[in-house]
Amino acid sequence: ADEDGTQGPTHVNFKLGKGGEAVGLFDTYANGNRPLSTITFGAQTTDVSYGRYPDGSSTWGFMLTPTPWNTNSTLALIQADPKQFTVNGSFIIPEVSGNKWAHPVILDKQLYIRVHDVLFCYDIGQKG
Repeated sequence: ADEDGTQGPTHVNFKLGKGGEAVGLFDTYANGNRPLSTITFGAQTTDVSYGRYPDGSSTWGFMLTPTPWNTNSTLALIQADPKQFTVNGSFIIPEVSGNKWAHPVILDKQLYIRVHDVLFCYDIGQKG
């Protein structure tokens, strides 16, 4: 959302704050303008997307590869720092059929993500 619709259909005519703000999709006036999906997000980095991962889940994450009109792809592991955006690693959760509900948990430098009956484990400890 960079307020530059001249760049094609993946750009909109409004801009979201790079420092963070809130955005939402709302139902029609006839249906009471009820919120369908909302998110309050923190600081963003140019050309790094932030979205639901896996698609349709309640989990949000930074994604390094743009995937317009396709399923969200590579998920980034970032360092929690309000002053800068640092990618510490990335990974792809393999495709699992059906609705996807990711439940991320970090324990002992391992990232566990359950999608249906499949449990994925990623080593996120420092290498060196």
